[in-house]
Amino acid sequence: MLDDKMLLEWNALMNKAYSYAYAATGNEHYKEVAVNNMNFLLKNFIKDDLLYHNYKEGKTTINGFLDDYSYLISALIELQTITADTTWLIKAKELTSKLFTYFRDDNSPFFFYTPEFQKDILLRKKEIYDGATPSGNAVMALNLHHLSILFDQRDWADQSEKMIKGLLEMSVKYPTSFGVWLSVLMEKVYSTNEIAVVGKDAFKKLKALLQVYIPHKVVMSTKSENQEFPLLAQKNSYEQTRFFLCKNYECLQPVDTLKELQTLAGQNN
Repeated sequence: MLDDKMLLEWNALMNKAYSYAYAATGNEHYKEVAVNNMNFLLKNFIKDDLLYHNYKEGKTTINGFLDDYSYLISALIELQTITADTTWLIKAKELTSKLFTYFRDDNSPFFFYTPEFQKDILLRKKEIYDGATPSGNAVMALNLHHLSILFDQRDWADQSEKMIKGLLEMSVKYPTSFGVWLSVLMEKVYSTNEIAVVGKDAFKKLKALLQVYIPHKVVMSTKSENQEFPLLAQKNSYEQTRFFLCKNYECLQPVDTLKELQTLAGQNN
């Protein structure tokens, strides 16, 4: 029997890979695939405002798991990075709120693997180890950290910190089983580069920015300041497209060139 169903978590992982491929190469085909695939996922894997794990011939039958939510949220964040389309971020925030509603454990910083309304299981487990695929909890810890910056959501930052601290000793002791956790910890230690590209040539300069290595970053781009998002608020580039480098919303003097931004980022780490 042919097993040809589509799985949300695997598609979300691949979607993020396409975003990474576009960022590294500038090949528009990769961005086009990522956007088209995301539109397909949001159209076909959501029913009654909830994510589903599988899809085949117009049908979804299995409720979404933690990995489905966390991987898709991560892919949406990355898709915003390469497209500058904030609708992807808004969707990521919406799904994160759903995840808190149905997967949160009030007695632990970690999320359950299954939603609270799924009644056909004897015990709700929590997955924390990074194996062949990343732990949904580890991915969510990074998602919450990034979204807390992008939306100035302090409670999500606190949740991310609690998750990391809860596994700190075990992660350091057994690093091969907690690779994603340790990468999140490293970003927390060195802090996140908050980068905004603002001006009439923002999207052109974004493409160049994505192809240089600046670790631990969130990126937003716009032709004019946008008060709805903290990184884009009160940033006027006038006639010149500029790069703004901030940490904890404290920004250095904006610069005009990518080389200057790289220098600042190197000095600021």
